[in-house]
Amino acid sequence: MRRWSPGPLDVPDRLVATEVGAVRVGELLASKPGGARRTARHVRRAAPELYKVDVLAHGGGVIAQDGREARLGRGDLSFVDLSRLARWTMSPVAWSR
Repeated sequence: MRRWSPGPLDVPDRLVATEVGAVRVGELLASKPGGARRTARHVRRAAPELYKVDVLAHGGGVIAQDGREARLGRGDLSFVDLSRLARWTMSPVAWSR
């Protein structure tokens, strides 16, 4: 995925990732709005059965895939099929995947 933000990550921003067996787990804390795009190039290069679960701890945003949009807020959970194009647009948030 390609991350975008209006500027570089600030000191309070943090991305932590690890693996638990076959599952990758990460936490992102961002002080600025931003997002990510899953492009056709990403889809071609990835395993066909790759999925992403997001849990928003704070903030909110929109996840778009296949012509649908889900507006998410604190406590919401999303499930994204990474074999398809997707777009994340988030407010300053703390979220885990």
